Amino acid sequence: KAATSSGTSGGGGGLNLFSLSFDGTDDDATVNASLVAKTISVWVKPNSTVNASSSRQCLLGFSSSEAGVYIGVASTQLSNEVITITDGYGSWGYESASASLSSSAWHHICLTWETSNSSTNSGNPGYDIYLNATKVGNGFGNFGVYGNRNYITTAKVVQADMARPGHHAYFNGLQDEVAIWNASLSAADITKIYNGGVPNLLTESDSYDTDRTSNLIGYWRNGDGTEGKSGTTVYDMSSNSNNMTFTNDPTFVTDVPS
Repeated sequence: KAATSSGTSGGGGGLNLFSLSFDGTDDDATVNASLVAKTISVWVKPNSTVNASSSRQCLLGFSSSEAGVYIGVASTQLSNEVITITDGYGSWGYESASASLSSSAWHHICLTWETSNSSTNSGNPGYDIYLNATKVGNGFGNFGVYGNRNYITTAKVVQADMARPGHHAYFNGLQDEVAIWNASLSAADITKIYNGGVPNLLTESDSYDTDRTSNLIGYWRNGDGTEGKSGTTVYDMSSNSNNMTFTNDPTFVTDVPS
């Protein structure tokens, strides 16, 4: 099911009362951080419904290339893409001419690296893509002669825009509970994190099927962390202190997945 919108407690015991609102024009939150992104999780509520004909919007940008997680039309390597992750050369996606991400609901997007036989690139490695704990990824595209590509390593993480200098694909909507692990989480882990549409507190071991807290290397709660819904910083609630700084004016709001 898709999550609804109200301010209730998170499923793992931590309060989830706030999210970040981005205007789609010039807002983002960014940190310079060297991370290995084998699993990426983000809750998203776009301000307008996104489908295979929508312009691309970047939920998370990485490094100095076009590497990132996108919704809408992200590249010429895929067709009818609704969700895409790319390392800047290869792209793994959810291709569907009929699917959409509604503006009236929260959606949990999770991408996890599969080393040998991904659903997005059969017989090869790739990112499996989950939407609300259901595996949906089904397509792979490659730019040039770069093989099957690899999982993302990054020196920068940007919420709501690309990290490539001089290039933008701003996200218009709400984001919450952004997380990165340096390990590939299982389908059972992802189901626990989704928790029926109520985010779990990812620093707690019982938020996973198998404890993955030691692999959590970036965790931005977008208002419910040390920032306490104020200021221009989103604190990393993992043990790595990769705190994000606002560019322009994203705002804390009380619309959260619940």
